[in-house]
Amino acid sequence: MVEVVFGVLFGTLQPIKLAHMGLFWDKVRDEFPRTEDAPPLLPAIERYETTPSLTTVPFPLGSRIWLLSSSGDALLQIQPDRFLFNRKRPGTDAAGPPYPGFEEVAQRFEDYLRRFTQFLAAEGLGAPAYRQFELAYINRMIPPADQGSSEHEMFVDHARSPAKDRFLPTPDSFVWSTSYPFPGQAGRLHIVAKTVLAPQGMRQFVQLEMIARGMLPGNQTEQSRISWFEMAHEWIVKGFADVTSPLLHDHWGRTP
Repeated sequence: MVEVVFGVLFGTLQPIKLAHMGLFWDKVRDEFPRTEDAPPLLPAIERYETTPSLTTVPFPLGSRIWLLSSSGDALLQIQPDRFLFNRKRPGTDAAGPPYPGFEEVAQRFEDYLRRFTQFLAAEGLGAPAYRQFELAYINRMIPPADQGSSEHEMFVDHARSPAKDRFLPTPDSFVWSTSYPFPGQAGRLHIVAKTVLAPQGMRQFVQLEMIARGMLPGNQTEQSRISWFEMAHEWIVKGFADVTSPLLHDHWGRTP
C-alpha cells in the first residue's frame, strides 16, 4: 500500500472562506509547513434508487488548499465542504519503511478533524453537518515475475479469456471498475484497477484503488462516524483479499 485517505464531506451554517482556511493553517503550521493551492473536488453522493448511482453537485465556492508535512508523507486537504487527511508511504513506490497501521492513521485523522471542528466553532461557523464519509486505499502491485504472470492474472473478477482463437492481442493497458453495496444503504466500495506507466527500466505496475463512500443512514453522531470508518476498513481489507488472485496470495504467503 502506498497511500490511505480519510475524508468527510460536510456543510456548515456559515460558509468557510479562504481566509478561514489560512487561519487554520496557522494552527497546524508546525506539522504542515508547506502549502499548495488546488482546484476543489467535486462532491459525489452515493444514491440508492432502483439503479445505483452517484449524484454530483456544483463545485463549492472557493478553492482547496493542501497542507503538507516537510517530508510530504502527510497531507491535509481543506475546501469549504471537504476535509481530508492523506498518509503516504515515503518514496514513489511500495518500497520503503513499513506503512503505519490503520489505527495509527485513523487516530491522526481524528485528531486533525477534532481540531478543525473546534476551529469552526471558535470562528462562529457552526459544527460540521456530515453529508458523507470516504476511506480510500491506494496500492501499487507488480505481478510476480518469477512465475511468468501478467497483470491480467492478478484479479478474479476481471480475467482475460485464454481462448487461443482470440483476434485481439493481449492488451498493454486496462482500466477495470466494480462497485459493491454495503448493507443497509450505508455506502459502497468502489474498486478500480488500472495499469500505470512505470519509470524507464521498471516493470509496468497496476494501481488498485479501493474507495469506500457513504455513512450510516440517519445518524450524525461522532461515534457513528467512527463506526462507519471501521466498517469501511473491514470491507477494504477483506475486499482486497477477495478480488486478488490466488497467484498473488501464494506470492505474498497469504493463507486463505
